[in-house]
Amino acid sequence: MLRAAILSLLACTVRSWEWPWKVQEEILAEAVRANNEQTLPRLNALWGWQQGLDLDAQDEDRQYMTAMSAAAWHTNHEVVRWLIQRGASPNAKCRNGWTPLMISTNRGDQRTMRLLLSAGADIDARTAKTLLTPLMFAAQSNRAGAARLLLQRGAAAGLRNRDKQTALEMARAEKHDGAVFELTRKPGELGPEWDGAEEDGDGDGDGNGDGDGGKQGSGAGAVAAAAPGAGGGNGSSSAADTTRADEL
Repeated sequence: MLRAAILSLLACTVRSWEWPWKVQEEILAEAVRANNEQTLPRLNALWGWQQGLDLDAQDEDRQYMTAMSAAAWHTNHEVVRWLIQRGASPNAKCRNGWTPLMISTNRGDQRTMRLLLSAGADIDARTAKTLLTPLMFAAQSNRAGAARLLLQRGAAAGLRNRDKQTALEMARAEKHDGAVFELTRKPGELGPEWDGAEEDGDGDGDGNGDGDGGKQGSGAGAVAAAAPGAGGGNGSSSAADTTRADEL
């Protein structure tokens, strides 16, 4: 028993002194997950303590999400901006292959999408197994406004997923008329990009109202537990989630 206590004490000492960045990464993850008025002050304090912190580290306790992915899931635009300004990668993936842009697209959060795209997010990134792109997330989750934004920014509409479907074919299969409408418009018909902070539900035919025809998930863990699918929305701010993470 005494031996176990000594080993435990030694483990804590090693953790605190030899691997301090691990402790800091845990503080970073917890601050982002909290998503409240104390988040930015805590992040600033942490950054002042250790500017060599790995901002792209995956949080092992939360489905291996990165801080950027967690901020995108919580639609926390200020934290996304904070992370970008300090060098976090807009393309760092979760274990399931989702990028922050995929997550913000899945949630119809166009403000975060713009931040990420302006920071160099890969507009045609793919999940590892199912080969989904952000545009496919928009199509399958019926995020019509997000689909339009991606097309305006040059997303490749002709890419195919693991099942050889394009984004348009996915939207048609799910009878997502809002997304189909955007995906069938010619480039000249998309119009100028709306420079606002709206989320999907902007009256563009996607039936959204913050719950635009997608089956809803909740909590950060749902990002790794599911991917976009079809169903009836419940009015929450999250998006359609039916594909399991181990399928991505």
